Amino acid sequence: MPKPSSFYNKRYRAKYPDRRNIERKKNYATTSGPERNQNHRAQWTIRELDLIQSRNFTDREIHHFIGRSVQAIQAMRHKLKKA
Repeated sequence: MPKPSSFYNKRYRAKYPDRRNIERKKNYATTSGPERNQNHRAQWTIRELDLIQSRNFTDREIHHFIGRSVQAIQAMRHKLKKA
């Protein structure tokens, strides 16, 4: 599928300014929750950190591999970049 032009993106974002956040929240809702997160509050292993930093998989795929929420994966990636 071809990538939409930047003009289209700007016009779409101007027309629907909150759409990006709505889609993001919908994604978090489907990939978080106590029944899906078996590693809640567990220490991050070296394998998990390497998987996050490798960027070979999407956040949703990593979520299914390691059992952490997409939000937790994105937050840890941000912490690792800052360090």
